[in-house]
Amino acid sequence: MERSSFCARQLVSSAMLFAVGGTAAYMGAAHYGLGQLFHLGPGAFPFLLGLLLMGLSLVMIFAEFAPPMLPTRQQWIGALAIFAAIAAFALSLDAFGLVPAVFALTLISRLAEPPFDLFGTLGLAAVLSGLAYIVFVFGLHLPLEAFAW
Repeated sequence: MERSSFCARQLVSSAMLFAVGGTAAYMGAAHYGLGQLFHLGPGAFPFLLGLLLMGLSLVMIFAEFAPPMLPTRQQWIGALAIFAAIAAFALSLDAFGLVPAVFALTLISRLAEPPFDLFGTLGLAAVLSGLAYIVFVFGLHLPLEAFAW
């Protein structure tokens, strides 16, 4: 039975991320109250976010003992499509408004997983754009324009 090889630098960086996440969770929760289960206080979000970060750091540490898998060409294309979608959203939010930005985000990010179904993707983009407008403009009252042109 072969012993799996791992990079000590990645293991140490995962442990450091664990320590930073734990410290941030403690500091965030120490300054604000956690509240109760059904009425969370302002410190609950940083505490839970820190716990999530610590959990992901533990997963990273345990994943170091698994044999490494090289990403395929399709996985690289998918990652580039996601990064391009986020960049398109960030660049088009102020220029075109919330609805076109979410529409572009959905269309470009859908390229990450073939096959590309045009009608299904257009329907998904329309629904997500509408939901984003309802949640962020009507629900949260954020100062976002639906269409900025």
